[in-house]
Amino acid sequence: MNAREIQVKLKLQQKGFTVLRNGWPDFLCIRTTTRKLPGTSANGDPAFEDIRGACAVEVKSRTDQLSPEQQAVRRVLQSARIPVYVVRPDDIDDAIHTSKRRLFLTSEEIRNLHSLAEQAHIRSMQLKAEIKQLDEQVQNIVDMIGEAGAVLSQSASCLEPAPTLHFTPSILGIE
Repeated sequence: MNAREIQVKLKLQQKGFTVLRNGWPDFLCIRTTTRKLPGTSANGDPAFEDIRGACAVEVKSRTDQLSPEQQAVRRVLQSARIPVYVVRPDDIDDAIHTSKRRLFLTSEEIRNLHSLAEQAHIRSMQLKAEIKQLDEQVQNIVDMIGEAGAVLSQSASCLEPAPTLHFTPSILGIE
C-alpha cells in the first residue's frame, strides 16, 4: 500500500470499519440479459427490460482452501446477496456442460427476496404482538384464579362450623 492508501485505511478503521484489502475473489462476473416484457412501450414498440446479475468466483486447486481473509470477503459478498463460488479447474468443464443453473441472482430476484424478507419481518412482528396479547390474557386468568382462591379462603374462614349433634337415648325417648 502507498502512503495515501495507508492513511485512508487508518481513518476508516478509526471510524469502526473493518477494511478488507486481501481475500477478494479472482473474478467478479457481471451479466446483463434482456427479456421481452408483455405488452408494448408507450410508442407501441415491444417493451424490454435489462436484468443485471453478478456473482464472484474464486479459483482453487483441488486441495487449496479459502484463507481466513477470503472467508471474510465471501461472508460480506454473500450478505450483499452476491453469490460466491469456489471453482476448481477440473470442475469448469463439467459445470459448463452439465449445469443449467444460473450462477447469480438477478436484480429482480434480489428485489423479490427483499420483499419476501420484509413480509416475513412484518409477520414475525405481528406474531410477537399476538404472543404478547396471549401472555397478558394468561396472566389475567392467573390473577383471576388467585383472586377467586382468596375469596374462597375468606368465605371459608367466615363460616361457622356446623353444630355437632349428640344423640343420646333420652333424645330418642329411649332410656
